[in-house]
Amino acid sequence: MIQNEISGRIQEFTEAFIAQWPDAFLVDVQVTTGKNKVTILLDADHGINIDRCATVNKALVKWIEEKKIFGSANYTTEVSSPGIDRPLKLLRQFLKNVGRTVQVQMAEGTGQVGKLTAVTENDISLQLESKTKNKQTEVKTITIPFAQIKQVKVVVTF
Repeated sequence: MIQNEISGRIQEFTEAFIAQWPDAFLVDVQVTTGKNKVTILLDADHGINIDRCATVNKALVKWIEEKKIFGSANYTTEVSSPGIDRPLKLLRQFLKNVGRTVQVQMAEGTGQVGKLTAVTENDISLQLESKTKNKQTEVKTITIPFAQIKQVKVVVTF
């Protein structure tokens, strides 16, 4: 089987399996042929926990064995959350992060850091704060179309 076919079959299996949890969703499936490594990234509207990842991993391994996806070759699987350092990919990820500070890298190379205040299918809104000459805090909201965005990451604040 070729990589795209394997990825597609694993994606279909995973989406069907996680349908038992309406708040969960598939972020990404990566298959590294040659190493036969399968990486699945899951998320949920209120975060995904390790127990769900382990349940999906166990079911995935069983399914790979039954379907002989890699024949008799060795393989590895990894099921986890995307992690805070990965860019947001799906609309659902953007929605769950409304209210958090994000770093937006624009397609033309500039960037913005602000609080994600709204998300639509076409754009995001950011609340930006800046200091005026009088050391007053000025707040403005901007809207950025997805077409102009290269990537968005959540900023970790302590």
